[in-house]
Amino acid sequence: MKYPSILRRADGFTLGEALITLAIFLILGVATTPFTVNFYQRYQLINERNLFVSLVREARTMSLAGNGATDHGVHIDTTQFTIFEGTSYEGRNQAKDQIFPRETKVLVAGPADSIFKNMIGFISPAVPITYTMSNGAKQEVITINYAGSIDWQ
Repeated sequence: MKYPSILRRADGFTLGEALITLAIFLILGVATTPFTVNFYQRYQLINERNLFVSLVREARTMSLAGNGATDHGVHIDTTQFTIFEGTSYEGRNQAKDQIFPRETKVLVAGPADSIFKNMIGFISPAVPITYTMSNGAKQEVITINYAGSIDWQ
């Protein structure tokens, strides 16, 4: 008895087809990995910059509002940013600290503290402060002028 041709046909992929498909996916993965890694590193740096700028703005706003009737500032540590209340980080009121974890792969060069004068919002001392953030893929320069205005490139 003869079976219809549709029953005799084997469906599926051959080993050769599967290997070719796997090779194409591997080539695409290898070709796009450097772009993906670079994109992620840039994302980390931009995210860290945005966090730092928002914390500096928050500290300045707290100083302008007269919260706690004292100065406010941002302290940079290797693992965290801290918004603090007081004339210096060492002499701060630790109960008022606001701690934010930071990306340790992003290096920050610049002074450890940015302090804003109570009810004035100017930085102390009255000289511009420059921070440089870098992670190998990109670099961001953040400048805070004596009046507390923030600019970045």
